[in-house]
Amino acid sequence: MSLIVLADGSVRPEVLADPYALYSKLRVQTPAVFDSGVNAWLVSRYDDVRGLALDERLRARRSQSYVRALAPGERARFELFRRTRDAMILFLDGPTHTRVRRAVAGAVHASVAALGPALVKRHVAALVDRIATSPGEIDLVRDLAEPLPRLVLSGLLGLPLSEEATTLYRQSLAFNSSFGGAITIRRVEAAERALRELRPPMLAIATDPAPGSILASLRTAVDAGELTEDELVASAVALVAAGHETNDAPRREHLRRARGQPGGPGPRGLERRRGTERRRRGSEVRAIDSADGTRSRPGSGGRRSDHPPR
Repeated sequence: MSLIVLADGSVRPEVLADPYALYSKLRVQTPAVFDSGVNAWLVSRYDDVRGLALDERLRARRSQSYVRALAPGERARFELFRRTRDAMILFLDGPTHTRVRRAVAGAVHASVAALGPALVKRHVAALVDRIATSPGEIDLVRDLAEPLPRLVLSGLLGLPLSEEATTLYRQSLAFNSSFGGAITIRRVEAAERALRELRPPMLAIATDPAPGSILASLRTAVDAGELTEDELVASAVALVAAGHETNDAPRREHLRRARGQPGGPGPRGLERRRGTERRRRGSEVRAIDSADGTRSRPGSGGRRSDHPPR
């Protein structure tokens, strides 16, 4: 029986809810064990992981193992899936890894330096304004922490703030979902379908990218022969997934800890926290307002006033 996945290839609910319990068990009982469900060795102790990562006998280019898990007659159906997986930096070694990593890292660093501060300020201001004028309850995770990374990352990539960009974002996550759990026909079909839908608009945006964006730099690298179009798409998709996971993992951990706290899961505990949040809301918004030279009118529910602070 697999420690990670169920028979249908999906990740076990208890692992998703609390992966740290499994990590602790593995470190103590079986620090190196082969899991047939994911067709991989699970190595959980730091020294072992570090040693393996530095062992030149091991290779990152293992994406073909996913394709080999499929029946021979099925492999030809998923050519785009195979090509994109092969082009992802996670599965590259040696000079190829160095070449792609140099291009992608340079694109990310340049975009963050050129666009990052302005994007963060603009989107934080817009989200706080929306929170301040919201007539209902607010949830800082849902209303601020969750959308902010997606908005900033989309801006850094050069994706327009439109329904098309949101669709590209979701399709990128759909493709990357094939990494979690066991490889099955259903999961690969979903990944292949997502790639066929996201690749044309992604390349179209990259032909006329926003100045200073990651896609602009990657397109320049393609034109210079430093990257292939498969590597451009794979890198953009990987950046979306990495940004999403960086944001989602702490949120899941926060919710897990909240459920374990006294009063956490019950409606009374939730209502107490909501009441406290509502009481804090006005003072928090006023503090935010005072930082940018505006103030909130008494009774305005946190809405801003154009009058300067006294």
